[in-house]
Amino acid sequence: MSELLPNRSDKTNFPERSRPRAKIEPAKRPTLSQNKIATWRLMIAFFFAVAADIIFAIPSPLEGIEMAMDGVVGLILCFVLGFNWLVLPAVLLEAVPGLDVFPFWSLAVLSIAGIDLARRA
Repeated sequence: MSELLPNRSDKTNFPERSRPRAKIEPAKRPTLSQNKIATWRLMIAFFFAVAADIIFAIPSPLEGIEMAMDGVVGLILCFVLGFNWLVLPAVLLEAVPGLDVFPFWSLAVLSIAGIDLARRA
């Protein structure tokens, strides 16, 4: 009966590979440092933010138009930079009457740029 069963210690029963096996590496996930914002996108966003802050610093009697323009600036920043949670506080603070004299749009874009710079390091 033992003659019918192959000898497990004998490796000659199996053909040898003619080439070495390829190493299989696990899939690489994108890390935070790989999610970079292009410099030209930051410059465009900063241009819109500074322009909006300068325009809104001048008091005007048309509060409704300023609120609509704040929403448009928020959408432009989200379109240029991609969705970022730091734009939301700027939208909320710009909607408060009297606080629109502070440069919240510029501060939001600068903080996004600072976080992006920290991710690159």
